[in-house]
Amino acid sequence: MENKVENNPAVEDDSPVYYNTNHLSLIAILAGVFSWIILAGYITYVVISVLFLQSQLVNGVTLSQILQDPSAQSWIFNAIGSPLMLGIVFFLVLQGVSIGLNVLLEIDVNSQN
Repeated sequence: MENKVENNPAVEDDSPVYYNTNHLSLIAILAGVFSWIILAGYITYVVISVLFLQSQLVNGVTLSQILQDPSAQSWIFNAIGSPLMLGIVFFLVLQGVSIGLNVLLEIDVNSQN
């Protein structure tokens, strides 16, 4: 009985074993696009929160009166500061993933040549 080794035409000899470069490239592109979408969403949320705060100021309440109330300070931090920082962190992480994958793909392409 002979052991026959069959060539699988779907697998190329030069292709990496653990990943597909097309899939990594797609993931890098999607991470970059999603990072901008997430940043735009968080900025929109912050702008809406600022407009809500501004509408409260129109009702005769001054900003100094609002800032004296600890619950208002907490609301300002939770509604404006925290989402803005979270959006920036998500944006930076997804941009880092996108750039990192593109760098790894470029290293792989250069090492094959």
